[in-house]
Amino acid sequence: MYDRFRGGSVPVHRALASWVPAVRFALLGMGSSLMPDPASAQIAIQPLLDPVVLPDYSRNRNVSVEETPHPDYDPLGIDLGGFEVFPSVTETSQVNSNIFFNDFDKHADIAEFIQPTVFAQSDWSNGLLQVYATDQIRRDLNYKTFDKNTWSAHLTGRIDITDAVNLNALVQVGHFTENPYSSVVDGNFAVLSQFNQVEATLKGVWTQGKLRITAEYDHSSVQYGSLENSTNPTLNQAYRDNRYDRQMAQGEFSLSPSLALYSQISFDTAKYPNTAEFGQPNRNSAGVALVSGFSLDWSGVARGAVGLGYSHRTYSGGAFANPSGLSMQAKIEVFPSTSTTLTGSAYRLLRDANTGLSVAYYDTRVEFDVDHALLQNVILSTRMYYGNQEFVEDPRRRTFYQANLGGKIKFNRRFIANVDLGYSKSTTTMVAAGAPFGQIIGSIALQYRI
Repeated sequence: MYDRFRGGSVPVHRALASWVPAVRFALLGMGSSLMPDPASAQIAIQPLLDPVVLPDYSRNRNVSVEETPHPDYDPLGIDLGGFEVFPSVTETSQVNSNIFFNDFDKHADIAEFIQPTVFAQSDWSNGLLQVYATDQIRRDLNYKTFDKNTWSAHLTGRIDITDAVNLNALVQVGHFTENPYSSVVDGNFAVLSQFNQVEATLKGVWTQGKLRITAEYDHSSVQYGSLENSTNPTLNQAYRDNRYDRQMAQGEFSLSPSLALYSQISFDTAKYPNTAEFGQPNRNSAGVALVSGFSLDWSGVARGAVGLGYSHRTYSGGAFANPSGLSMQAKIEVFPSTSTTLTGSAYRLLRDANTGLSVAYYDTRVEFDVDHALLQNVILSTRMYYGNQEFVEDPRRRTFYQANLGGKIKFNRRFIANVDLGYSKSTTTMVAAGAPFGQIIGSIALQYRI
């Protein structure tokens, strides 16, 4: 029987693009490119565990602008037996008009980022192994409190047990800085807050004719470092340390080679080992989410997935309400031409808030991107982003807006230049939700590849 979930062999450039969220989707936990975009080096190192689990909608019928191979400009790498190795180093200069993410005390500064990266991929017929390691060194001109090192290393693999069954695994360890546009804490604290994280994912996929069944287990363990700066005393954040585990099962039924229906159920637990030490109530909780929708890959037109559902959280300590509500997840890529890709992404989730001020919040994200290949080695991009955090049984609200313009030039196989200019703004309903801020960030990045 014709397998409607398969589209033939996967080219190397698409295999690279299938594993790790792109920088432009790091804030939403969505996307598809492994190599960090040099213009976004300051946020290139991000945890990989996605807040939503979209079905694998690609059937190899479409290629986006970012995925399009350019043989004259793509790096050759180093051939080491059964592996191809791709080293690179990126230097980014960034100007930020509001370095502390706080309109009450605005300061501008210039930062330099140096990011060496090594990526290796196997060349095996019945599986895939990828190794990725990167270290980002940040140095600021005036405010040395931001001088930090952030690093990440991960191992991903796939083995094809039979034509119908494959197993996928991912393990990552890293030292990260909180993102002010996705953290639940105040932006001027998030930009100073760092944490260690261990993540692991194990996924099994069974495909037979029109049916595909996926089972996935995700784990994340986070330990937060203390907050220190010249004006405030050290703040111990160990009460935020947590362990998160999620189990997901998903069934898909193909209506045609281009369209499938899917249903998904997931269970998760969040555990906080140190809350009692800080006099806080038990924040351990369990969640369940049901989502149903469709996925498509319509050749030359669009691909993506849309799902609607319901989520609920139960807190074991009895000190908090057990919220529930509508959930949504979607990503659609449209291809008006071979040189232009339009991408829309959105989700609404009920998520646990790992702070002492609130127990849970509805997290809403919407993003729209346009990538246009002016030439095969010149890509122009624009990005519009909206985010909202609505806390449960709490009047606090935080809203984020971002707009970015960028351009990437591939001079040859070894050199890439990327220029990015963006405006960002955050509004809050009350002081407890954090300080409002607006900022303009411009960056120029140069990447050298082998």
